[in-house]
Amino acid sequence: MRTIFSLLMVAILSAMCIGCSNPNQKIKMDSPAYIYGDNFNKETEIILEGTYNKKNYNFSGSLTIGDIKFDNVRFVSSFGIKYYVGSKAMYIGQVFFDPKDERITFEVDDPDLYKQLTSKNYDGASKLVISSPAKNLEEAEQVTSELKELEMPFK
Repeated sequence: MRTIFSLLMVAILSAMCIGCSNPNQKIKMDSPAYIYGDNFNKETEIILEGTYNKKNYNFSGSLTIGDIKFDNVRFVSSFGIKYYVGSKAMYIGQVFFDPKDERITFEVDDPDLYKQLTSKNYDGASKLVISSPAKNLEEAEQVTSELKELEMPFK
């Protein structure tokens, strides 16, 4: 009887500790990045700063690509990355993120951002990807491939 009581107390205390633990992880990623796509390759830097909620698998914070800064960014890995201008949500593209190793890759489908990065108009079909950490095309493609293969905990 005493053993059962002890096991029950351990289980209750463990459940209380898990329930009280903070699901938020501070992210401060400042890494080299590589932009690549159809007839375009460029080195840049990414700064991702904010909070990743391990319980809901979402990020909220800011994103800087080179000298372009977005202050109100939200995303869930393998879904879309959005930034907000006032109450209007602007879709950047599909994103894959690994909070443990602080790696990110995302497609750029936003015409304005595409033009800022490439100085070309977005035709709706051209591919443009940003991966970090990466210093060259090979590393960027490897990050993209690995993150797309990563098993998401909520799938």
